[in-house]
Amino acid sequence: MTEPGRPRIVHVGFYCKDLKASVAWYKDVLGMEEQFGMPGRAQALGFGGEKDDHDIFLVQAPDHYAEPTPMHFDYETLTPTKGRVGFYHVAIDFQSFEAAMQAYGRALARNTLLAKGVQHGDGRGVYVRDPDGNLVELFSFNDCVDDAEARKFLVAYPGSEGRGGGFSMDVAATYEKWRASRKELAEV
Repeated sequence: MTEPGRPRIVHVGFYCKDLKASVAWYKDVLGMEEQFGMPGRAQALGFGGEKDDHDIFLVQAPDHYAEPTPMHFDYETLTPTKGRVGFYHVAIDFQSFEAAMQAYGRALARNTLLAKGVQHGDGRGVYVRDPDGNLVELFSFNDCVDDAEARKFLVAYPGSEGRGGGFSMDVAATYEKWRASRKELAEV
């Protein structure tokens, strides 16, 4: 008899106020591909692979559903200022700081709201909001291919260093520092 495999999360599902806008955001910002769907009702999205191998499933919410009440944070202390118990965030591993910063750039181009940035003990996370206010963490693990490179760009909020193996990232300053280095490389 074969041992059962380790359980894994198959996908994360979200109700959306505007399915079309949410699908566009996940495709444009995260680079996801449409898998199967029901036009106007639901859409499966994935990072490639088999047609039925999806990572996120978006469903058009009925008109009578309440508006989402996402958690909000003080940027510097990461203290929640308001929110609700329930869904917190979904983390997407971009495999590198470079790819996470590129995704953040695409998010900025779509006027996506930044929630916070954290240099965790095991990686970096930039938390942005999808069109429905859900937190999506653009994550890259420490010790990935460009970890030493990434550390050159990280800017902490003063006084936040060393808390729990990490610190609160000043994402705007980190992103601008990273972007400036890319411009310098392009000019060479």
